[in-house]
Amino acid sequence: MRQHQTLFANFICKFGDRNMIDLLREVVLPAFTDDKLYREARGSTFHLLDVCLFDSLTNDVSEPAIAGQFVQDTTLVRDQVFDPATSQLISDEAKLDTSPSAFFVLLLKDHRLIYFAETRFAPSLASFQSTMQRFLIRKHRDYIDKLHDEGAERGERVYKRVLKEGIPVPTLEIVQITNGERLSEFVQRFAKLQRVDLIIHRKNDEPTAASLIASAEAFNEMLKGKQTRVTTTDNEGLDKEGTIAALQETTDGANETVRFSGLDHNGDRLKGENEDFSVTTIIENLVGTVKQKANALLDRFNAIIARGELKRPDVPQQAAARAAAAVREDDQQA
Repeated sequence: MRQHQTLFANFICKFGDRNMIDLLREVVLPAFTDDKLYREARGSTFHLLDVCLFDSLTNDVSEPAIAGQFVQDTTLVRDQVFDPATSQLISDEAKLDTSPSAFFVLLLKDHRLIYFAETRFAPSLASFQSTMQRFLIRKHRDYIDKLHDEGAERGERVYKRVLKEGIPVPTLEIVQITNGERLSEFVQRFAKLQRVDLIIHRKNDEPTAASLIASAEAFNEMLKGKQTRVTTTDNEGLDKEGTIAALQETTDGANETVRFSGLDHNGDRLKGENEDFSVTTIIENLVGTVKQKANALLDRFNAIIARGELKRPDVPQQAAARAAAAVREDDQQA
């Protein structure tokens, strides 16, 4: 991930039919605040650092949030170097420990995620998703164990299988938020658009005016599925203008992954998905305390919304109040 780049995404955490807010205090907040948690993958260790909870980032509007650093501890290894004096490759093994990082802000009332690359080679959004999925599953297991033990202390016969049926294992999808204008620009790069895949994820509790998303959510609820996929293909080429119009009218850019495939104007294979037509911005300097950095990112996010490049769902005020109350209760217990 390029240093100083900022991404915007939707943090879609579900517990079966339940939303993130329903297990926020019991599972989600502990997944972020337990500094003993880590994930190992492909020679790297991923963990969170300096995580802070805020019942409101701002003074005038309730904006409950989680903010902190996402760190990748890894080792760079080299086998050889080029000697310009002799124009030869010379064996020269060396290792260097490095810990690139990203800074994140999760806005709890509508699950919007702001993700900023603090360093060169900052861990990707996909790595953040995989790590938080692992942490959520771990804290879900701890919560099920806690309920089981509390039942046993009361002399009740409580089965973990039954508890998991009522509180299913969490799933997590982090979807980069797309922009209609940038999507249109990307589609125009195709000389022949041959395939469109629309993967509609089960949303959290935010409202949507997008007809296709609403229908897919109802369909998912009936079938108890995790996502719905709509695929349209034509090797001779789909209608590009019709594709753009259909996607902009029926989706909301935050709860779906869109994938395009076809040929560019040189006849070469061209593919793309959300990250190719999502809104990003560059912030050269992000300094200060965790709250100061989080507010700087929130200010940039709000400025982009004011320009009409992104939208936030119209979430009822009680959703923010409920999240803020969970954060305050967590602080009091700590």
